[in-house]
Amino acid sequence: MQIRQLLSYLDQSPTWTLSAGSTGRPKGVYLNHYRMEGYNAYVSVVSESKIFLSSAVVFDMCLPAVYGTIQYGAGMFVASREALLTTRISSCIFTPTQAKILLSAHNKAKLQQWKDIDSFVLGGESIPPWIKRLAQGHGAVLGGPFFPARFHIVDKKMRTVPFGIPGELYIAEPNVSGEYVNRPDVSARAFSKDPLAPATEIELGYGNLYRTGDSFRLNRDGTVEILGRIASDRQVKIRGMRTEFEEIKNGIWDSYEAVEIEDTPKLSLTAVVYHRTGKSDGILTAYLDPADGVTVSEEEQQKFAGYLRLSLEAILPPHMLPAAYVSVEDVPRTISGKVDYKSMASWPGPAVVSGNVKTADNKPLRELQGMAQH
Repeated sequence: MQIRQLLSYLDQSPTWTLSAGSTGRPKGVYLNHYRMEGYNAYVSVVSESKIFLSSAVVFDMCLPAVYGTIQYGAGMFVASREALLTTRISSCIFTPTQAKILLSAHNKAKLQQWKDIDSFVLGGESIPPWIKRLAQGHGAVLGGPFFPARFHIVDKKMRTVPFGIPGELYIAEPNVSGEYVNRPDVSARAFSKDPLAPATEIELGYGNLYRTGDSFRLNRDGTVEILGRIASDRQVKIRGMRTEFEEIKNGIWDSYEAVEIEDTPKLSLTAVVYHRTGKSDGILTAYLDPADGVTVSEEEQQKFAGYLRLSLEAILPPHMLPAAYVSVEDVPRTISGKVDYKSMASWPGPAVVSGNVKTADNKPLRELQGMAQH
């Protein structure tokens, strides 16, 4: 009876929102009542909650704050990073990029004032290993979907893959939309009927399946791991071999966390970009953003880059080793708080000349850093 009562409430779609467009042209998605209510109910928002609006209203991650305020009479806070650190919020949702900046701030000790925090949620980007370790170390749970959503991790023939084997993630639940707004061509590739949907959903005209385009893996303990986009612009072939940028970025963070060299620059963000040069292979570049805008000397850059080269050689295959390490002040981000890889890919590709990093057209590094700041 519970599922029938729930489904009877899902008939109306009072609004729709646009996706972030990080994988192409933004797509409109219908929102029904449950989809707007379900997240906030899951994280236990109540009228006393203080929800932080962490993203622009053009990004769908703003919806939990906006509708949490409307539905539950909760308080919504719009604040600068400095004010945020001194506001006793109870609920927030960030991209991992935003979270890294927050946790790397010079005044991060003020986060200890967040004694009322009930939910600290990350989304919009894949979750890097350092965040997983941090979360699990504080008792957080990284699990699967919450009711009534269901995950299907399948191979190319739509067969469920075994534990530990990567597959593509499909999402099923009664409130999965059946189409994008006025995009029948794209809708046909993304939505289909769920062959495993409960009879109740099918009888009432639901039972849709959404194809995410993401590679996932199900572990034996019931947790799921996101492995990145399938055939995305964050994956290229170098020397005929698949190169996943997230794997390289994760390797850099693992090496950084293990570093024991004195005076190592503090990192805020790192981004891996492949600059195409028109030749058979482009330039695989790791951009390193120092924490708190600290200026890193050329000597410190070279010392740290040397350490990363040696460290990554032990954990990554040769074709996945960055050809250059570039220190930039303030990695560019999109309005939704994600790293702006498209902008960075348009920068002149750096070249390593006698151990010093210069741009491909032999301009000094500081000019490249100037581009990053605008």
